Amino acid sequence: MGKAVKSKEYRVYVAADDKIEYTGEVNWCVFRLISDYLHPVDYLHSRAVSKMYLPLINLRRSLSSSTRTLETADASPWLVSPDCDQTVYKFVNPMYNNESYLMNISESFEGFRIRFSKGGWLLMSKDCVVFGICQRVGSETSDIFTFFSKRGDDRWINDSFPSSYLPPDGKMMKFEVDFNNPVFYRGAFYCLDNNGTLGVSTIEHSSSWEILATVTRPKCECIYKTFLVECEGKLLSVLLGHLGKWVRVFRLNDADMVWVEVKHLGRHMLFISNTSCISAIAPTGQMENKIYFPRLHNEGILYFSLETSIFHCVGSRHSAKDCRDSKEKLNCSWIEPNWSEMSDEYRNWYDI
Repeated sequence: MGKAVKSKEYRVYVAADDKIEYTGEVNWCVFRLISDYLHPVDYLHSRAVSKMYLPLINLRRSLSSSTRTLETADASPWLVSPDCDQTVYKFVNPMYNNESYLMNISESFEGFRIRFSKGGWLLMSKDCVVFGICQRVGSETSDIFTFFSKRGDDRWINDSFPSSYLPPDGKMMKFEVDFNNPVFYRGAFYCLDNNGTLGVSTIEHSSSWEILATVTRPKCECIYKTFLVECEGKLLSVLLGHLGKWVRVFRLNDADMVWVEVKHLGRHMLFISNTSCISAIAPTGQMENKIYFPRLHNEGILYFSLETSIFHCVGSRHSAKDCRDSKEKLNCSWIEPNWSEMSDEYRNWYDI
């Protein structure tokens, strides 16, 4: 039996197996009362409850959220990627068994790639990013190059730094840039290389770069892929073996500057990709303590459970010890749906 919602002298119980026979003003009043607390996606889903609610559905209301909704609802990030047509983008919601939506974008964005995602925004370009880090492979020095562009700037700030560093074991190493996203953490950009080494870049007055050689790398053999994500004010590193044969999570202890292995994420879930890594509180118990990947198994999103140490698939009973039978989506990102209306001042990059 669900929670009771009181309207005038009537008390209506909402449950999956119940059929509410009330009609007229009372039913409409109850629906309006409940809809004020619905997440926009659930608000749209309410169309399937009864045909009599269709005239009450305000599509403009479904694209924004009230303060009460934002305070009472936890949402899951969505996986966004271009569909067959480069001007049509597909959004997949893992919370509702891979429920998907299609959205047309301007033809002027055709051929653009997703570079980064943060706070409901997508950064897309053909040849540039706001913060970038790269490495000249094959050269003798293999220097690190950083690029910045802040809002209001009409030019790039770039610089180069040596990639070599001396770790505690005394053996000279090189920072090897990985294809993953930096994390803006405590006023600086943190980057994780192929071997799990941390680097940090700041732009306080001028650009700087430091390899945190004193932070011992996590003890993992044959690291194939690395990701960095902020969770509850702490940095987490997610490390993968080849084809996901093993998945391990570490938390950076700021006091001792050491990586501590994490065995359980609690109520949190992680969404990782090359362009965005997001942590969020799971809206349902079924999504807790899991890591979601931009990989599909029969159109279902693949995730790794820290409880079972096995890969599973949203919407099916698929399970596997690795991810070899899934396909990775390359030009994609995780995005946090932002249902609030945005003013024009945020859309102009050159205005401060």
